Amino acid sequence: MRGPAAAPAAVVLAAALAIAGLAGLAGCTGEPPVISRVFAQPVFVRDIERSVTWSRLGVFLVATDPDGQDDLSAFYVINDEAELYWKVESGAWVTTTAEGESWVGSNTLAMPGAEAPPAGDYRVVLQDQGGETVEDTFTIPPLEIPEESAWSSAALEDDSITVTNRQDVTQVWFYSREGKLVLTLPVPADTGRLSGVRASVPGFASGSTFWIYGYDRSKLRGMLIGPYRAP
Repeated sequence: MRGPAAAPAAVVLAAALAIAGLAGLAGCTGEPPVISRVFAQPVFVRDIERSVTWSRLGVFLVATDPDGQDDLSAFYVINDEAELYWKVESGAWVTTTAEGESWVGSNTLAMPGAEAPPAGDYRVVLQDQGGETVEDTFTIPPLEIPEESAWSSAALEDDSITVTNRQDVTQVWFYSREGKLVLTLPVPADTGRLSGVRASVPGFASGSTFWIYGYDRSKLRGMLIGPYRAP
């Protein structure tokens, strides 16, 4: 069994815990959690400061628990054929709201080096504090590496960010100087310009960074480029 390198928001499952035994995890009390929806996508990342490009997997789910949201413990992402897995603890996952629903997940499930997550069928196993689990599945299609002309670019001028070569969905992801994700904001499709940044983003100041995220619906892939730094 091989596990991927650890990422800031993705904690690798301990080697002592076999994938085959995961489905058998069960608690003695309480009710199992619920997965209402799963969204997964490959995300290609371009670091413009280091001139490197790699890919990773983003997985988000609408997850609830009859015993309360605090009872949710972790979720596992497993590709049985590739003998590949990640574990994302509740303390490490990202919480966001989209389409009126609360989602939890991670955008940083990475393979060793620059290797892309393999295409194929994956399982998502959500676990609560008592060990109760629920499972869902998703499929990742074969990946098409973005061509040079597909990438967006951005410029910060005064208090506005202008994004050129936008994708179907384009957002700005803002990070603190410590590297923590602070806020994501959509880029208006009509202008490609996000105004009033300093008033909208908590703690945005010199040294803060932002990345441009775009989702290409035709190729079912995300693209993330940055970091851009505030002067």
